[in-house]
Amino acid sequence: MKAKKKFPSNLEYVDSYTDSLNGVTTSAFLNKDTGKVTLGMTGTNIQGEAFKKLKEGEFSRQNVTNALETVKDGYADLKILYSPASDQNYRYANTQEFINKIKSKYDIDFITGHSLGGRDAVVLGMSNGIPNIVVYNPAPISINSLNPNSPDGKRLLELYKNYKGNITRFVAENDALTENLKKYKHYVFFGNDKVFKNGKGHEMEGFLTEEEQKAIKKELKKLQGYAEENNKSFVKNSNNAISKLASIELLRANMMTTNGGGLSSSQQKVLESLTALTIAQSFSQLIDDEINQIKKMYNEKKKEFGKNWEDAQKAGKAVGEDLSVNGVLNALDEGQVNESSMVREPEQMISAKERQLSTIGSSVSNYIMRVRLSINEIVDKDQVLASQIGGLL
Repeated sequence: MKAKKKFPSNLEYVDSYTDSLNGVTTSAFLNKDTGKVTLGMTGTNIQGEAFKKLKEGEFSRQNVTNALETVKDGYADLKILYSPASDQNYRYANTQEFINKIKSKYDIDFITGHSLGGRDAVVLGMSNGIPNIVVYNPAPISINSLNPNSPDGKRLLELYKNYKGNITRFVAENDALTENLKKYKHYVFFGNDKVFKNGKGHEMEGFLTEEEQKAIKKELKKLQGYAEENNKSFVKNSNNAISKLASIELLRANMMTTNGGGLSSSQQKVLESLTALTIAQSFSQLIDDEINQIKKMYNEKKKEFGKNWEDAQKAGKAVGEDLSVNGVLNALDEGQVNESSMVREPEQMISAKERQLSTIGSSVSNYIMRVRLSINEIVDKDQVLASQIGGLL
């Protein structure tokens, strides 16, 4: 792929692993721009040609291997119908060891997959706290039953409840998998979907054209916007502070030259206060910027909290018609999956963070005011010193 220039230039292959028993394949790639790793999960491996050759009597090792891989993936697809696997299921045991090996050497910031690999990515991404889960036409978490009273069902709901990252599902409008699911009442997906009105079907190739890639990159950029904006704010305010501190040091040197090598007590106090003021102002601006980002994030996320709770209720209803609505809610509540934990608590956490920053910001603002008053008291009595500090105050 590299030779044909179809492999991203910023990615470098690290390692891969295929579980020979369950057919789960995971590949790790280092993003040279970020220094972090992206994990890719292979989707359903349909080797129709291998079955055709076996039927014709061509029993080569490769044909047998390919046919077996198809059988393994087909079995995994079937299990989603009657016994959806959580991260603690034997299906993922060996793959978890591989992911832990990668985590011991690198930070993992993305996990992705298509079809069955998309479901694997969601389950393993939540389990390992990977901040960004991005999947394409994924298989559902459950087709017909996600029982909150079963070990795997309860575990999947707990994973979703406790996951703090982003799950994004890119879906083509004519995806046969999604269309076929509509005949089932209780199929369950986790995360937020982005449907492409592009006339494409289930194949991964439908996401690789220039138009789709542009839309995908735009959506993913939104996910990282909060952290990126905070980083930009830090760089901007740090540079401003460094520039101002350099001007203060230059003023100190000029004063010492003018004074024959020393500073008056007033000059010393003003320079120290200007240094403290510069640092405090930079910190104050950082706090203001982060509060604005938190408010922006809250406005974007508050709808998702409600949707997550709706998804959890839908998953709970999959136990069957024998449970009433209250019965479903009680069963979910026993696993601490309720409106409080999935809607109110996340909202309260964001509000608490905003209040905490506001309290710190108020303290810094009061400190800045006191430093300014202290400087003004000195320069009001010394017009020469006032002219020397100029625009630094």
